[in-house]
Amino acid sequence: MRQRLWITGSAVAIVFGLAALMIHWSVDLIHTGLGLSFNWLGQTVGFSWLDHLLPNRPSDPHAWSLAAGWINSLKVILFGLFIATLHTISADTARSSSNPFLRRLAAGYVALIRQVPWIQLCVVAVLFGFAALLINNLSVNLIRTGLGLSFNWLGQTAGFALAEHALPYSPSDSYAWALTVAWFNSLKVILSGLVLATFLGVSAGAARGSSNPLLRRLAAGYVALIRQVPLLLQLLFWYFVAFLGLPDLPIGGLIKLSNQGIHLLGLDLSVEFCAVLMGLTVFTGASIAEVVRGGINSVPRGQWEAYRSLGLSEGLGLRRIVLPQALPAILPALTSQYLNLAKNSTLAIAVGFADLYAVSDTTITQTGRAIEGFILLLVSFLLLNLLISGGMGLLNRVVLGRGARA
Repeated sequence: MRQRLWITGSAVAIVFGLAALMIHWSVDLIHTGLGLSFNWLGQTVGFSWLDHLLPNRPSDPHAWSLAAGWINSLKVILFGLFIATLHTISADTARSSSNPFLRRLAAGYVALIRQVPWIQLCVVAVLFGFAALLINNLSVNLIRTGLGLSFNWLGQTAGFALAEHALPYSPSDSYAWALTVAWFNSLKVILSGLVLATFLGVSAGAARGSSNPLLRRLAAGYVALIRQVPLLLQLLFWYFVAFLGLPDLPIGGLIKLSNQGIHLLGLDLSVEFCAVLMGLTVFTGASIAEVVRGGINSVPRGQWEAYRSLGLSEGLGLRRIVLPQALPAILPALTSQYLNLAKNSTLAIAVGFADLYAVSDTTITQTGRAIEGFILLLVSFLLLNLLISGGMGLLNRVVLGRGARA
């Protein structure tokens, strides 16, 4: 009973805290003289989209231009969904289809591939030919431009400053060191995001199955809201609205909040880092919550009744009985969310955080070495994602091994 009252009280406190934050933002708008208005939607936009399904002219209002942009986004999304759906229909899925024609077609395709080796050789030859064509085009274009393929520029002076760096850095350092520092910046925000998103996702996923109706609805509302808003918009919200609008507010001498950064127990965190970290944590946490909820629901209901019959509390039973059994179902999907967080960190360039992608973009602009820059960027994220997937694979094998011994 006390646990339920504590959870309910915490949820109410969060709601009132958010309401107070909204009031604070409203006061800031009044002080700046801007207010909250949508009258600009009727003003002339002054530009037109190059690609548009709806008629679009510079004399149209902002509202119509936004509608045209929304239709363009919808076109890309629907086309992408169509292509992705075609791509994900595998032969095994088609073979189990209720449609006899589709089932026979898929079975014939699989049998043909397995029984006729030359078809497999043709497929491999086509793939190698396509790769060879790309490499040939790259080589020809590099020769024509007179650039060639070289990484000697990595030793040249970078000549630009980094607003944030975990390692010592100055503009007189080389491009190689600038990219290394940026890689550590990316690693810092990714690892911090993984830890915080896991904690938030597991908490929200467990709350989705809570017996407390208020907590259950708050968790469901959080997941539904966050998953419908693009991550880029969330990053811009946290940067421009949440952190740049912070007042100078010391809390207990150990924590100080301001629009210049956050001082936390001896750590000085920049506004850009906090915005990226918060955006990645909240966005990925919502997806992890659904993964955890699905894993928890895969545990037989008899296990729930068993720990309740022993007199264990909901929290203790969830931690000791349900979650350990749900881990084999959670970990594979959790790995995908971790990889998504690492790749989504490249959006940090939108708020000015000096991550690997942002510094690579600056380096490519100054040196003109786009091919080499993107190769380094590709190898860096490939290495990082291989480390994440390898670590999660090892953890998955350990969990499955313990389950087999049990």
